[in-house]
Amino acid sequence: MNQDLLSIATKAEAANQRPGQNLAAPFLQALHTRGRLRVWSIIITIFGDLVQPRSQADAPARLAFSDLARLTDSLGIAPGALRTAMSRLTKEGWLQRHKEGRSAWYQLSDSGATSTQAASARIYSPTGKLSQAHSEPQVWRLSLYPSTDAALLAAKRQAHIPLGDGLVLGPAELSGAGAQDGAQAFALEGRITALPGWLLDNLVDPAVTQDYRELAALLKPLAEQIAALEALPPHEAAVLRCLLLHFWRRLVLKHRALPLSLLPEDWPGLRCSQLMPPLYRALWAASEAWVDQAGLPARPLGLPRPFAP
Repeated sequence: MNQDLLSIATKAEAANQRPGQNLAAPFLQALHTRGRLRVWSIIITIFGDLVQPRSQADAPARLAFSDLARLTDSLGIAPGALRTAMSRLTKEGWLQRHKEGRSAWYQLSDSGATSTQAASARIYSPTGKLSQAHSEPQVWRLSLYPSTDAALLAAKRQAHIPLGDGLVLGPAELSGAGAQDGAQAFALEGRITALPGWLLDNLVDPAVTQDYRELAALLKPLAEQIAALEALPPHEAAVLRCLLLHFWRRLVLKHRALPLSLLPEDWPGLRCSQLMPPLYRALWAASEAWVDQAGLPARPLGLPRPFAP
């Protein structure tokens, strides 16, 4: 066998031994080519998804730095970048560090755990809570505020939808009347009879919609390889699980949940919300085995699984 054929055969054999690398490759490429890599954000994904759910009230789950480094190395994160991010997260109060001899362990701080848990309802809902189909409003309130700042403040406090130029749209039963937000608003209430396409297309930032479109393109091929996902070794499954959830988490937390009537039928975020749960569940058993091997305690009894159907 000549050297070229030997090289090809060796690479093919290596690929067969590490099938997760092929499945993860498109996500790794996207991770490292879409702007500056925010290592700290990936670490929060890891701790929020793999570590914190193993915590008990009196026994926070901790991950050894050596195990974290093995995981992030497979994500293409350089050791120096990892150390810098861990130092930053510790100084900013997201993580707590525990050291014994030359070994170090990290856990989410109380405030870090609270923040990650607050976001979990949207991240791990079977539909990602991209919509509020379970509470579709019947009567809407359109409020006009004296300034854009006042409108944005009202929308933020009431979880309503800013439409620009001082306008805020929200369910009438949640809006109330009068100056509850420190600024007098002119309001109209009624049923929505028509929604133009330009409005539907802009209720979510077009850049976020494009990110969802690109994520859907990454997820779709995996949906045809569920058996391959279920057969991955623990380390490869944990790597791919971190990648999937990181892309999903950073998008689903970028925008507010909207009623289905205010979303385009072909909105790619809805397609992603359909693709994510079965992919995550396919990786569950093997990736949880990786967490077990890292020495973390068992998940508390009765704790619901993420993306439970």
